[in-house]
Amino acid sequence: MSDPTYQTKIHGNVGGDRWTVESGGTIDVQSGGSVRYAAGAGFSADSVTAGTLTLGGTQGRWAFGSAALTSGTVRIFTGLGQVVSASVTPVTAGINAGTGAGTATSFQIDLSRAANGTVFALGVTGTAAFTGAGTVTWQAFGL
Repeated sequence: MSDPTYQTKIHGNVGGDRWTVESGGTIDVQSGGSVRYAAGAGFSADSVTAGTLTLGGTQGRWAFGSAALTSGTVRIFTGLGQVVSASVTPVTAGINAGTGAGTATSFQIDLSRAANGTVFALGVTGTAAFTGAGTVTWQAFGL
């Protein structure tokens, strides 16, 4: 007879509608295996602002979020120790297009403070600086 007090770190809930991975548990996907999401499926990362990932045996960290763009520039505190790369995207196409400030067509990423985990995103409209406001999403990878 098994010990009724023993609880595994990974278990299926009664009713079979959910698997739970407790603290200290891990799900490993072996070589050739995959996790797939069908069209319309959801993925949730509740309250996650930074996480650890390993690619090809090299461990790194990632972070993401949203930030207010003011005067065409946003300073992003990523929570990472050091940023290696980052990207910024406007939440809506044509950020503040009606203000006469133009539309942010892309963002130049300034990594001058990347060693401290901070990046600056500078909005660009065509070849000129963007001076409008709005909201952007960002993602950063680093250590």
